[in-house]
Amino acid sequence: MGLKILNSNINSKAFPYKLNFATTYWCNSKCNHCSIWKKRPKNEMTLDEIRSFAQNNGFFSWVNMTGGEPFLRRDITGIAQAFAENSRNLYLMNITTNCFNPDYIVSKVRELLSLKIPRFITVVSLDGDKETYKEVRGVDWYDKVIETYKALKALAGEHNRFDAFFGYTINPFNQGKFNRTFAALKDSVPGIRAADVHVNIFHTSQHYYDNMSPKTDYELYKKSVLAELEEIEKIKQSNVLSPIGFLEERYVHFAKQYIATGKTPMTCKALSTSVFVDPWGNVFPCTIYGRILGNLRKNDFSLQKILFSEFSNQTKREINELKCPNCWTPCEAYQMMLANMGKTIKP
Repeated sequence: MGLKILNSNINSKAFPYKLNFATTYWCNSKCNHCSIWKKRPKNEMTLDEIRSFAQNNGFFSWVNMTGGEPFLRRDITGIAQAFAENSRNLYLMNITTNCFNPDYIVSKVRELLSLKIPRFITVVSLDGDKETYKEVRGVDWYDKVIETYKALKALAGEHNRFDAFFGYTINPFNQGKFNRTFAALKDSVPGIRAADVHVNIFHTSQHYYDNMSPKTDYELYKKSVLAELEEIEKIKQSNVLSPIGFLEERYVHFAKQYIATGKTPMTCKALSTSVFVDPWGNVFPCTIYGRILGNLRKNDFSLQKILFSEFSNQTKREINELKCPNCWTPCEAYQMMLANMGKTIKP
């Protein structure tokens, strides 16, 4: 995977090594900072179409399956299998879940692990303690999230290539409550560490989250989030000796810069290192930039036809110059940090 990262940064004709794929926009959460659950989608790509997509684009080393709620697709194992069988250098696959049914999700993860992908990660979404979680996510599933996480961590003890983490999004509805949430987790999950909670920051996106900026005093929100990120960065610094821990701490560090300025902190590598595909096969630079570059169904499921068009090349140049919405979403930030390692490691 290291060679893929290097090649994507120096070769303008290299394929992206990471795929961000929204497998479905169906979602049974009702988050107040995201409106995907309101979409009620139709005519999403079938499993056979996704197989054609995987067969015609076998260059991914990292596949991020997201949604909506990915596990609402009963064929999620078949989707993962399509990429596992056709991505020649696949190293990492990760998937998110809202934990709506712990037993079902754990059984599906067992199926996914049977595919023997070299590295597999499940992230369970948790945006607050029990009270805050219900307010933010619109469902009362906090106990299900804890149950799912514990079961997945037990499963990780059986599979050294698998791990599970909490995913925590700082947003206008839970700002300032990370310490309270982490304290609640310590009570519910003995031995929990800061490294077990992956933190990211709220974004808006018309084509993905389909959300608008919540009505809030932005200056007050910014001040609160910056103070919270300062606290989280200090906690994360205890884990910087591991590669993932180092990148986690750096993500939080640069998140402060992004929140303060509204500008992406370093050169973006969307389309060079990664690409976003929605459930209908529309191809975008990322989850934040809503420019449609093409549609897989209309291009024989070939990304090559789409990614190396003049329109896409022009978009890539604009992104490199940050003439795009600007973001610091983890879907892109980790590739950015790997591509700009000199700036990443600078104190």
